[in-house]
Amino acid sequence: MEKYPPISDYGYISDCHSAALVSKSGSVDWCCMPRIDSKSCFGRLLGWDRGGYCTICPSSAFRVSRQYLGDSLILETTFTTESGRARLLDCFTMREGGMHHPHNQLLRIVEGIEGTIDLKVEIAPRFDYGSIKPWTRKSKHGNFTAIGGSDGLFISGDIALDMKKRHDIEGRFTIGQGQRKRVSLVWNQPENLDGTSVKAPSAEELDRRLQQTIDWWRDWTDHSICMLTLVR
Repeated sequence: MEKYPPISDYGYISDCHSAALVSKSGSVDWCCMPRIDSKSCFGRLLGWDRGGYCTICPSSAFRVSRQYLGDSLILETTFTTESGRARLLDCFTMREGGMHHPHNQLLRIVEGIEGTIDLKVEIAPRFDYGSIKPWTRKSKHGNFTAIGGSDGLFISGDIALDMKKRHDIEGRFTIGQGQRKRVSLVWNQPENLDGTSVKAPSAEELDRRLQQTIDWWRDWTDHSICMLTLVR
């Protein structure tokens, strides 16, 4: 079996600064932050075994369906297993003023729809197109920093995660109907991550940023439709 999925299996997300490709199996196999022309922090598309990835998916066999949430670049992946159904929302968070001061944040949110599902999380950052394995540390609050070269990621959320083989992060969790779990990955310069001053956004703040992103795309779409109408 070929390791590399067909390119048609990937959904594209962006905030007009950064960009990522997410596979049908819930894996970010390509991601460049803080700009689309930056060196990749997840680049498994270039090298499956060394390029890096960030996966959230069921830990057992599943079926999948996908769509974008409304007229947005928020990707919705729905997983169905024998025990239940859940959806994964992937986006780069947007905000007013983000043209000049973006969050630089990849947000991944899992929502339980029906029954219960056991899921796994695997985060393997690899900077500079897979050539740099990060210096990964876990804080006393359960958050992580991954630093490599001139790039860094601050990884947080409300899923219990642990170190794996010095450089990587993993975890498992169960989600039920009506529940929500979150993983946040924020790009920053290493000098801003080397210390204890970085504060993780709360679950409520992450939910607010998701809603803010939904509203941003809705306003952008409405404005675009209005402009097209005026041109015609």
